[in-house]
Amino acid sequence: MLQPLTRFVFLFSLLFLGSCARENYFQKNALYTASEAEKLAQPEPGFVWATAGKHYQRSKVHTFIWGKHYRDVWATPVAVPILNLTQISGGLVPSEIGGGLQTTSLTLVNSEGRSFTLRTLDKDPVKSLSPFWQKTFISNIMRDQTSAINPYGAFTVPPLAKAGEIFHTNPDLFYVPAAGSGLGKFQELFAGKLVMLEEKFENKESLTPNFGKATQVINSKKLFREVKSSHHNQVDQLAFARARLFDILIMDLDRHEGQWNWAEYRMDAGTVIYKPIPKDRDYAYYQFADGLIPWLLTRRVLVGKMKAFIHNIPDVAGLAYKGRELDKKFLSQISAEEWAQVAKELQSALSQPVIQEAMSRFPHPVNQGASAQISKKLTQRVNNLPQLADEYYQLLASNVKVLGSEKREKFIVKQLPDKTTLVEVFTLPETPGESPRLLYHRIFTYQDTKKITLDGVGNKDEFVVDKPGKRTPVIKIKERKSKTELMAEGHKSK
Repeated sequence: MLQPLTRFVFLFSLLFLGSCARENYFQKNALYTASEAEKLAQPEPGFVWATAGKHYQRSKVHTFIWGKHYRDVWATPVAVPILNLTQISGGLVPSEIGGGLQTTSLTLVNSEGRSFTLRTLDKDPVKSLSPFWQKTFISNIMRDQTSAINPYGAFTVPPLAKAGEIFHTNPDLFYVPAAGSGLGKFQELFAGKLVMLEEKFENKESLTPNFGKATQVINSKKLFREVKSSHHNQVDQLAFARARLFDILIMDLDRHEGQWNWAEYRMDAGTVIYKPIPKDRDYAYYQFADGLIPWLLTRRVLVGKMKAFIHNIPDVAGLAYKGRELDKKFLSQISAEEWAQVAKELQSALSQPVIQEAMSRFPHPVNQGASAQISKKLTQRVNNLPQLADEYYQLLASNVKVLGSEKREKFIVKQLPDKTTLVEVFTLPETPGESPRLLYHRIFTYQDTKKITLDGVGNKDEFVVDKPGKRTPVIKIKERKSKTELMAEGHKSK
């Protein structure tokens, strides 16, 4: 039954969208024309009426098959301020062009050396395809499904994140005029488009008072190196758990390692703690499976092991999918009780007044219409936070990896009388008279956890493991060579 149904979906896709990519897919200019704007109230001085994406407004048949998504929001004219970089943050100057596979972005700096990023609101996912597929109907499908993203969702996140004690940027929405924006040689890339402008927290100079005593900001790749190099470098796992549960709450599924920076805090005894800084909230309130074909593509029974689609499934596992590698590394110590406490704290913080303040950040008149549906859904999800947290815990608890570093550590596994398993990791003294320091402590039950991997680095760690019982997790010891040892081996081989 499934193969014919899958074949039907594929063939229908070919027939419905045609065999070639549509030319001139995107709207030429976000600005509402004079005749269109006649039906609207006169905007405030310095504002214009513009649409995020009129090209996503399609027929009823199309929306039934491919999803309603946020097409109405993309096509709704909103009042948007006109960009003039000379009037923002003391004057912003274009610095470096960038962008991922879907958007065009530009780094800007002000006189204080602080960095900002300007990026287009609309996306072109076709850039991620090979040249062959870019010329086919697949381009039409991928571009059309951008409408599952709420174009203004990111602007509503700051009040929610602030209440939840999660670091956040403060994005602003602008329309780029044909001239006079201050973009200089980059003017043509952005002219006629709606853009998002926000701070970049990426180095010491970008730190604000909101970060307290933070001394530096690093990216995820550097974080991996720092944590691996020494057990003195640790991630604040509770803070990361709170940030990740918040991701699930607002349905922000695009949370891979590139979407995080990390604030560095130097503590006593040489310990360094890293706290998460989420970036790019473009996917907040993602709404994908509300059309026939998207719904079919997100059914587990149809998808099977096709991981490319799993992240679209609207449940905790699907929403967490892109961040799974970070989760394995930096949520291994959080117990069920701690997840429940995080959920309780977020639930208390995200009150109705906070949600209403967030919804008011949608541009006019979207804040009078589409925001009501999102507010209702968000309120329901806040009420369900304990259940979401428990599902998240169960997802992560089944197979846990306890990471070591290139410093020497002692891994201890004890089978306790109540048939639970205690795992602890201690530092091994580096100098005479130094006392061991507890790095890791968690009690596991076989009901939740079937396998625990002790991941040591350097072949100098100690492992003390009780013999497992019949109803205890499988303990796997994994010893990897340190970077120093690998370099030494390479030198010897020469």
